[in-house]
Amino acid sequence: FDRFCTVGGLAMTAVSSRCPATALLGCHNWKYDVFLLHAGENKPFVEKLYDALCGKGVRPFLDSKSLKLGDNADDVMEDALVRSSRFVVAIVSHEMKNKRCPKEELKKAFSRHQGTGSVILPVFYNITADSCFDSTNEQLRGVSRISGIEKKNEEECDFIERVASQLTKRVQQALEEEPDGIPIQSRRHQHLASDVVEDSRRFGPARPQHGGASHHSSGSPSGGGDSDDGQPK
Repeated sequence: FDRFCTVGGLAMTAVSSRCPATALLGCHNWKYDVFLLHAGENKPFVEKLYDALCGKGVRPFLDSKSLKLGDNADDVMEDALVRSSRFVVAIVSHEMKNKRCPKEELKKAFSRHQGTGSVILPVFYNITADSCFDSTNEQLRGVSRISGIEKKNEEECDFIERVASQLTKRVQQALEEEPDGIPIQSRRHQHLASDVVEDSRRFGPARPQHGGASHHSSGSPSGGGDSDDGQPK
């Protein structure tokens, strides 16, 4: 992802692990690690990627997962894209090439880069970067010049795991540049702990499991088993 490109006269430099923390990230308090920018037709793939990232301790924003009841969808998404996400992960696809909304979001992602120090990380899903390079859309041409992840001859589940792993590594590099960054591994433990709490709320506390027959103390009521003298009832 360590790459330089110019889009519409705007110089963009991806944050690399060699850059000091104050170079671009500064002391910005990012609410999300990644904003998953995509076309609606690719939602099933993106939701699986969201789940894989959460499992690795990354904090992604995805409209279908992150919006809460009562939220103003436009305002929350605008804030997440423009101000609150460290990286914008652009899921570039044939569907995106033909949709106005994700291309407008991509335009905002490019224009806000210098103000917040965010970085665009392209994921080319069933499309190549070269095919975007010849696009009539300025933002798609720009994203084709950024080092990204392309789907190879692999199963979708393997591609999702590879993308999630590389994005997790990129987020971890950025966290290491910040003095107060929470390590990814710690976040993953927090995520697993929250799942346990959620399961406990849903199903009740787990009951201890004992091997063999249960034992009853003398004088306690018993619906079966042996009597106090060891003889069957």
